[in-house]
Amino acid sequence: MSIAKVVSGVLALGLYVAASATWAAEGPHTYSADDVAAGKAVYTGTCIACHGANGKGLLPGTPDFTKPGGVLSLSDKVLEDRIIHGFSTGDASMPPDGGNASLKESDIKHVIAYLHATFGH
Repeated sequence: MSIAKVVSGVLALGLYVAASATWAAEGPHTYSADDVAAGKAVYTGTCIACHGANGKGLLPGTPDFTKPGGVLSLSDKVLEDRIIHGFSTGDASMPPDGGNASLKESDIKHVIAYLHATFGH
């Protein structure tokens, strides 16, 4: 076996282990009832206008939070970044802070807790 194949195999194994460790660190989502309740208040006051009470989205291109393997399968860090900085799919755009400049970092973390707790991902 060539050295290049051995190195390639070791690198592939290393990437697999790193990816597995990242997934394990993210693990199942567990949030306190207080986090979820605070997130519901944020969602109801800001997010519901575009994402709807049922999380399926009211506007074309708005993600369906209930879809298995959908946007809620992304890490909380990615979701937080998209909420803070805004995000565009080409079909729809979300403004920074969901259009609510008064949102704090804790509000965003709470709304992510609410999304996972409510829509099951």
